[in-house]
Amino acid sequence: MTLACLRMAKENPRILRFWLIELVSVAQFNDYFLRVYSPGPATDADMIIVNGGLYWLFCECASLFEDKQVAETYTNQAMLCRDNLETVLSNLPFHMPVTLDVVFSMSIATTYCLQMAKPSVAWSFITTASHLCQTLGLHSAHALIADNPEAKTHKLRLFWSVYVLEKALSLRLGRSSTFRDEDITAPRLTLDQSVETLLVPKWIDVASVQGKTYDDIYSPSALLQPVNTRISRAKALVVELKKIMECEDELEQKYNNARRHAIGDALDEIIQRSDRVCNLSLLSLIYRGIPPEKPSGTAFCDECIATAREALREHEKCVSLILRTPWDDSFLEMYINWTLFQFPFFPFIVLFCYIVETSEPDDLQCLGAFVEVLQSIRSSAIYRSCKSQVRLFRALYDVARKYVEVKASTPGAQIDIANSSMGSHNADINAAGPSIIPTSSSLNPGQAPNIGGVHGASAAGLPTPWVGSGQQLLTPMTGYGPSVYASAPAQADLNNNMGVDLMGMELGDWFYENHQMFRLLDDGHFW
Repeated sequence: MTLACLRMAKENPRILRFWLIELVSVAQFNDYFLRVYSPGPATDADMIIVNGGLYWLFCECASLFEDKQVAETYTNQAMLCRDNLETVLSNLPFHMPVTLDVVFSMSIATTYCLQMAKPSVAWSFITTASHLCQTLGLHSAHALIADNPEAKTHKLRLFWSVYVLEKALSLRLGRSSTFRDEDITAPRLTLDQSVETLLVPKWIDVASVQGKTYDDIYSPSALLQPVNTRISRAKALVVELKKIMECEDELEQKYNNARRHAIGDALDEIIQRSDRVCNLSLLSLIYRGIPPEKPSGTAFCDECIATAREALREHEKCVSLILRTPWDDSFLEMYINWTLFQFPFFPFIVLFCYIVETSEPDDLQCLGAFVEVLQSIRSSAIYRSCKSQVRLFRALYDVARKYVEVKASTPGAQIDIANSSMGSHNADINAAGPSIIPTSSSLNPGQAPNIGGVHGASAAGLPTPWVGSGQQLLTPMTGYGPSVYASAPAQADLNNNMGVDLMGMELGDWFYENHQMFRLLDDGHFW
């Protein structure tokens, strides 16, 4: 069966492009395969590469069979390879050999852990790959001078794939990247070097912006900068990202046409729209660092809200395309897992918070439609984490809906979820790290009505401690209004009295609590 799959990978352009983007050819994987299946010792790196590669290869091949029994047989083989992969990963030594194969195997381990919704474990693997890359000199143009073109292309593909993964994951976890762009002199991949893969040069540019987004807007040092400094940095990143999104030169058009010919018009359009969803999500996160131009009852500037809405609309188009195609359910799961969850879907969180602030019914309806699509997915053994992630978004939507309902039933009342019956669970979340700002109940003291009906979130299937984290995200919301984004003299007076930048603290708290919610998925609360 393995030999049959390898033959299919060689003959089918779709499998080749969706398989292992770091490999130069199927022939190279055959070498690893022979090392493991032939008599004699095999290294941990060989075992990871082969079992991880075969796991995805069997999954890809299974999706091409119309006969369900044959497809199930290939899927079962994929599960055996997955079990082998997890066994090897669980027994790795602390110190790994400094070789290209180990870098490659750590990249595979990272991709697998992200697919299984284990970003913290993925971080340990990708940082190992990053350190080994720099030890081997893959980031240096000087170290690549002596290599022949084939070896150089292989090293560049491997290095930049690690770079893209690491930058995205560092922002995903709210941590500093282990790559310093100032130290990288390795040339960028050309489109000719990417012709058989999905790793296009534009992804590298986006990864660079992801690193700058954390460093310039959301890192602790950035949050201590004056507000105007952060705003100017955010606006510069907006311009840079938009330029990347809108630019398509003649060579890129040629590459896109070749990809479209290889995988078909429908699948190519889905890939392009998926890229746009991810880019809009990043853009909304950057816009979040820019406060409204004038005092308002919301923390988000108009561009942030508009971008979040556009991202959800683009997502709906993407899902609609997937549902109209004859692929199996796992393809929709793959889209949900990679496009929405590996890069936290900030547009959803932005609209969720905006609804709490404004009770906007159209946006609430938009979130509802988004959740319904997610709930239509039947979680398979391949993407078993989707069910857990869908429950997170369902719970957020239920909280927002109940919030709007209660607010509508008591016009003029100020609702403070921090004082609700679920506020007692906030301590569970704060135990994971220090609170960045005082809760809004301390910024806006006063009696607030209890939202008794919000327990519908718990009824939706969320564990009780998680519900508290959802409230913790909502806690700063009542403090966002005019009292925080006040006139300059009033803001200066607050800063003088408290000795801190409230805007920076509010922004940092919002970013921090987002990551706390997504950490709960990784910590096993939903398993």
